[in-house]
Amino acid sequence: MGNTGAVAMVALSHAAYSFDAEYSYLVPEKFRQKLRAGMRVFVSFGRGNNRVIGLVTRLCDDDGSGRKLKPILAVVDSECLVTDEILKIIFWLKENTFCTYYDAFRTAVPTGFSYKADLHYALVNTFIRKERLSPEEAEIIDFLEITEDQQEIDKFLDIKAFPARKKPLDMLIDKGFVEETQSFKRKVGDESVKMAALAEGYEDAELTPKQKKVVELLEECGAASVKELCYMTGCTATIIKRLCGKNAVRVYDQEVMRDTLGVITERESPDDITLNQEQTAAFDGIMALIRAGKPAGA
Repeated sequence: MGNTGAVAMVALSHAAYSFDAEYSYLVPEKFRQKLRAGMRVFVSFGRGNNRVIGLVTRLCDDDGSGRKLKPILAVVDSECLVTDEILKIIFWLKENTFCTYYDAFRTAVPTGFSYKADLHYALVNTFIRKERLSPEEAEIIDFLEITEDQQEIDKFLDIKAFPARKKPLDMLIDKGFVEETQSFKRKVGDESVKMAALAEGYEDAELTPKQKKVVELLEECGAASVKELCYMTGCTATIIKRLCGKNAVRVYDQEVMRDTLGVITERESPDDITLNQEQTAAFDGIMALIRAGKPAGA
């Protein structure tokens, strides 16, 4: 019997619709405890072993057939970004619309969670007999031996800029002379919100009636976002700025961590939802179109 969760089915981020499918990858032992369906991984694809990010759609047992699978290189996410229900929606979108698995995943997850993968290379601490290397391989080894700046190394081994270096670099990695590591950077950082709070000694400031409304609200709640203050008091951001100038209020940035799932509460039963007459008519009409199984517009 095979190992549980030893094989992951992965949909690739760069796949065109014509070759979009679930591809089998070996899950290394170090990833088996944390890897779940709905997480993204870093894999190599095709004969050129191009590095791409993919979405784990399912985890399977090793069937014991002995087939040779490429291993997952790294796990991008520390936790799942989608629930089981959203994962089912992703499969439904793939089957019923002209999109790829990863396109459907992008639809379900905020754009702020897109990642850019960077590859870094370093020499492995081992003896290298350069006379057994090709000229291209020796050139890479020589450069790594004399260069300490990682940015210079990354620029020299940029495969997109210098595609001819890909094959000798892959050979050096396979021989164990060069080590490849990955780093993942969010394309969009966490959001920040401008917050306002009372400054020390605010009682001594001379305030206009509108400014007093802001101060009274902050006395009651302690702190609030500038946007909330403007909404609750009917003032403008200019008034907040003038309060800062009088040393009555201080404004600061507060980071708001992005969360794809939010707070998951207990799911309500559809039977507990009560519709009015117009909603019932609309619901019945939409369900009739769905059951008909034909293209139609509501």
